[in-house]
Parts: sequence; C-alpha cells; structure tokens
Amino acid sequence: MSSASRFAQIITDLLSPFHLVAFTVLVVACTESGLVAGLGWALLTLLFTPGVPLVLVLVGIRGGWWTDRHVHIREQRLWPMTGALASIVLGLTVLSLTGAPRAIGALVIAMTAGLTVTLAITTVWKISVHSAVAAGSAVCLGIQWGTFGAAIAVVLAAGVAWSRIELRAHTPGQVLAGAMVGAGVAAALFWPLSG
Repeated sequence: MSSASRFAQIITDLLSPFHLVAFTVLVVACTESGLVAGLGWALLTLLFTPGVPLVLVLVGIRGGWWTDRHVHIREQRLWPMTGALASIVLGLTVLSLTGAPRAIGALVIAMTAGLTVTLAITTVWKISVHSAVAAGSAVCLGIQWGTFGAAIAVVLAAGVAWSRIELRAHTPGQVLAGAMVGAGVAAALFWPLSG
C-alpha cells in the first residue's frame, strides 16, 4: 500500500460517517443548549443516530452478513442502512417527546432524509455514503459556525472525497453524487427547520 493510500485510509477511518455524525450532533447540541445540556442532548441523539447503526454493522460483520464496517459491497448495504434509518426515526420520536431543541430535531430530520435518498440510490448504484455524510455535515456545521466553520468542514469533506477515490472505493462520479445529495438535503432541510 502506498503512502497516499495509507493516508487515505486514515482519513476514511477518522472521518467515517459515524464519526462525522457524532461530531456534527455534538456541535449542534452544544451550540443550541450550552455545554452541559448540549452534552445530554447529544448523547441521547447519538444513541439513535450513529450508536445503534454502528452496533448493527458490527453485529453484521461478526455474523458474516457484510464484509467490513464501511460496507463496501453495494448489495450488502440495504439492511444496515435500513436499520440505521429505523433507529434514526425512533430517535427523532424520542427527541420530539422529550422537548429537544429545534435544531437537533432539524439535524436528525436532515440526516434521515439524506439517508433515505442515499438508500434509494444505493439499491441500484454505489453512491458514496462517506461523501454524502461529509458534505451534509459541512453544510450543517457551516450554518452553525458561519464562514470559518464552513471552510473547515469543506476542507474535511474534500479530504473524504479524495480518500474514497484514492482507495478505489468509489469513482469520482459516485463521490460527487454523494456530496451533492448530502449537501443538497442538508441545505434544503436543516437550514429552514433549525431557524
């Protein structure tokens, strides 16, 4: 493995969808509610967003249903993504019933919509989930943090896109499509619903 590929693997692992969702949820929750209350809302949200879906992926790997935590094989993606979607919808219901800040609910709605669109596409074509989540997170962080936050998030999203192409996990078209879906859904839903 070349040094570029090793670096790309580090980026792919560090900025995986699970990690980016966790970071974005934490930022939005703490921005909206302050550090202490924000941590509580973030933990509740993270239980249902990356928490349960990550457990489903790990159980699936252990059971031999899918090959790896990034679920590289398109045909294996339907069940873990459906499980993630169900967990997110349940989490949104719990957040709504417990009075979570509006922006947290908006973030979960945007993530659910993004996952739904990505799930629909992945049944027929291997869109980059990594790029979709990175671009969606970039939009949400930009809305929360302004220009500086957006600049940092865009650089990270570009790094994710490059890593997926470098590792030959996706074509440039699959990466671009993922980024467009993620950014488009986040802009269309998070911004108006969080305000």
